[in-house]
Amino acid sequence: MRKRLLKLTSMVLAGTMLVSMATGCGSSNTTTETAATTETTDEVTASSTEETSTDGEAPVYGDNLVWDGNVPVNNGEDVSLLVYAPSGTIGDYYVEWANNYMQLRPNVKIDIQLQTEDVAQKVILETQNGTAPDMFSTHNGWNTAIVNTCGMPWTQDRFNIDGLLKDYVGLEQFKYNDNIYYIPYGIMTSGIFYDKDQWAEAGLTEEDIPKTWDQLIAVAQKLTKVDDNGKMTVAGFGFNGNISFLLETLNYEKGLPMFDKEGTPIIDDPIVAENIQFIQKLYDEYKVNDRNFDTAANTFATGESAMIYNWGWLTYSLKSTAPDKNIGYFQTPSFVEGEVCPAYGRNGGDSSLAVSATLKDEAKIEAAFDFLTYLLANDDAVYEFDELLSMYPRKISLRENQEKIDGNVVFKELKNYVDRTVWPGPVPGSYADNNYITDVVDPIFKENADIASTLTSAQKVCSDALAEEGNWFFSERDYQYASEFIK
Repeated sequence: MRKRLLKLTSMVLAGTMLVSMATGCGSSNTTTETAATTETTDEVTASSTEETSTDGEAPVYGDNLVWDGNVPVNNGEDVSLLVYAPSGTIGDYYVEWANNYMQLRPNVKIDIQLQTEDVAQKVILETQNGTAPDMFSTHNGWNTAIVNTCGMPWTQDRFNIDGLLKDYVGLEQFKYNDNIYYIPYGIMTSGIFYDKDQWAEAGLTEEDIPKTWDQLIAVAQKLTKVDDNGKMTVAGFGFNGNISFLLETLNYEKGLPMFDKEGTPIIDDPIVAENIQFIQKLYDEYKVNDRNFDTAANTFATGESAMIYNWGWLTYSLKSTAPDKNIGYFQTPSFVEGEVCPAYGRNGGDSSLAVSATLKDEAKIEAAFDFLTYLLANDDAVYEFDELLSMYPRKISLRENQEKIDGNVVFKELKNYVDRTVWPGPVPGSYADNNYITDVVDPIFKENADIASTLTSAQKVCSDALAEEGNWFFSERDYQYASEFIK
């Protein structure tokens, strides 16, 4: 496994002020209000009560990474933690599980402060001036700042790294400077979501689930609706706002990775041009989508798109935008029926809490890593987070729980192809800020720019941007089927 040595430059902090959609997986952590936990709830979740023994002992969670509620923290003396999390459903998750934890650890007070501001930007600035919280939520989009500036490495003397690596798959690739600073809870990737009610209304059944792009186009045309003036009212296949990700997926399916073996971005390539033309045809020739429609996620929520290409965070979004929507999900089609593609797109994943590098109080450090252990050893806590964002579990005990996997509309399909998705590494902001979105997708799809000249220009811009960072982040060739890439 390649050891990634990170360099800290004056441009690092600026490069990390990005939105998560551009860098990791497109999940939206839009925040709306600020709040803090000030008291415990009256109830403990089922995971806690089920594993609490009848003789009054506290629960014990985990297989190799073990959290034991019978072992006191800070010798049972009072200790408090301040934690930043984004306002919204993810913040609510941390409030819930902090409350559950505090019922089992009454001497530990956890104050979850829900942020309306960008968590990354606020933590970076507060780390610089020495006022950072004790713990904070993370995303791979600001990996460099977490590793070089904001985060405390998880060391075996404070946290059971060996147990963690045994209980979760694929975490070796998240070591930086030989350390772990945070981990992704699961694996998020892209696929096709559809509205089951609109599907049935069009006379479609599960037998019509497309396996190829040609079949998907035919289904999408049946789902598309226009009014008497020929104006589209329902897109059969929405992907607005996700074109860059769709383009990457199509490239991967044809064996074209994001970067060559030296870490140079692959943009000015005939396959990229070919796939751009395919997406254009979805608008102009097959007429299954409208350029003027809102994003795929928003139009799916309102019923203006019957089927969309999207990352798993859609299920998180739908909890607030369309909680009663009857959804189905299937694997992104391939171009040739029966073909096993080199990959079906890239993956990412929303991540765990990190412990602040500024933390010096040993009592707080002990409590912080105990809370972290509680969250990562507890199957119910991990599954709830994974389910929230449709991230296929990395925790082995959850992967082996067929009831949970097959009972989830996304997981039961993801299990068939999640290992055929690529983690390219925490792509730095200098690339994510430019890549396909700014220099390819917007000019071509919004301004009707020439494909060939646009790709040539974008190749130089993105290559130059990455040259300044180096390829420290580069994990794409660690993908188990990387030998099937054509470049």
